[in-house]
Amino acid sequence: MITIGTTLTTFAMLDPDRDFLWKAWLMHAEEIIASHPEGVTYFAAIEHDARGMEPFYPLTDRLLELGGQWWSFSLDTGRDTVTQANRLKHITMGQNLVSSFATEAGSSHLLHMAADCEPPPDVLPKLLEVQGFCVAAHCTTYCFDHPPIPDAPFDFEIAGPPLTAVCMLIERSVFQRLRWRYDPILGETDDPSYVRDCRELLGHVAVTRRDCVAIHHPEAISSIETRFEGLDLGIQR
Repeated sequence: MITIGTTLTTFAMLDPDRDFLWKAWLMHAEEIIASHPEGVTYFAAIEHDARGMEPFYPLTDRLLELGGQWWSFSLDTGRDTVTQANRLKHITMGQNLVSSFATEAGSSHLLHMAADCEPPPDVLPKLLEVQGFCVAAHCTTYCFDHPPIPDAPFDFEIAGPPLTAVCMLIERSVFQRLRWRYDPILGETDDPSYVRDCRELLGHVAVTRRDCVAIHHPEAISSIETRFEGLDLGIQR
């Protein structure tokens, strides 16, 4: 069984015109489930504030349609609004809950998703074919376009890190041991920290399958303050 998991917080649910913020990862869900007969479970780690779970009803309704599950959590760090500078501790807490769910569920793999990223319908067979410990889909938004690894035993191209983890298949021996983190001393965010820990602690090099393309919505991004201009990023207590 494979868990497909994401984490998200309240602001992602507030603008009907930007519903891609919470639903992009669920696109093609029926096709993805059908592509893996051994079983697929969708899961969300939901961070809510004083508004509770009501803003998330469209998400939880869709998860129920898919036979998926969710956990909810709240982390009060004293912030009044979501910013580029304060968001990582909240994101990594949710990501670690996703890993915990996948571990307890006995999943063989975890497809780690950003909620605003759309996977291709054949994402599972394509990433599983690589037979790697961490295999990411290519996402042009993050401008990682490294040359292919030479002499790879495939008729498609794979490339080494750095890479983005917005759509990354992680094997059980990795996700049950590694935790998502970030390193403010090195100025390292969650994705590079996870990939580096995978290599330095477990000895596995994460790779990207370049013909497996995930689409970020919107395709071009900037800091959260400018990317979500006009959206309520405030925290209610």
